[in-house]
Amino acid sequence: MGLKYLLHAGCGSKTNKPPYEFAAYKEVRLDCNPQVAPDVVASIVAMPMIADASYDALFASHVLEHLYAHEVAMALLEFARVLKPGGKIMIQVPDLEAVGSRLALDQADHVVYTSHIGAITPLDILYGHQGSVGTGNLFMAHKTGFTRSVLKTRLQAAGFSKVELEREQFEIKARAHKPEVSDAQEERTGREGTVPREAPEEKAERGAAPNGHREVPERTLRETGLPCAAGG
Repeated sequence: MGLKYLLHAGCGSKTNKPPYEFAAYKEVRLDCNPQVAPDVVASIVAMPMIADASYDALFASHVLEHLYAHEVAMALLEFARVLKPGGKIMIQVPDLEAVGSRLALDQADHVVYTSHIGAITPLDILYGHQGSVGTGNLFMAHKTGFTRSVLKTRLQAAGFSKVELEREQFEIKARAHKPEVSDAQEERTGREGTVPREAPEEKAERGAAPNGHREVPERTLRETGLPCAAGG
């Protein structure tokens, strides 16, 4: 079957490893923060250096909450674009339902668990790790949030199917797939016959490198004005 590729979007530091279910995949690390030494420096809302349908899977852990609400759809559409048909996605975000239960008990500043960056309170989950933001790491600030229904609706709106959700210790985990054939393709296939797939040499002529990355001029995110959502 050949080697499968995983795009780790908003990877953060190299200590942030994808789940074991992706152990057989070749990981490509993408982040907007060059200080974490990713393989690709890019904002998840615009990844023009990555070719369409070039990854078998995508993993994004605690990244989407670092975007503004209107940017989430942009990121999810980019995720769908770079995934191959049938490709799978796993997303992890803070669980605002669980946070809300602690807020109702007036426990906003109580430690609820400890992570690799220190003690975490409901306020950290809502707004981003206060210690990191306080030392100038503004990448860690949270700008939006999710419940199960909100995340599922956003994924479906971006074209993902078979959405499954789990809740565990202040976290929502979503699994979904990019459909093998979109409704538009099915309709076109019914009218015109099989839609031809682009040959690898044709994709190369369009500027896609063999690893699925297009050669584009190197510019900083500040120069492009794109939002940054960095993993923790």
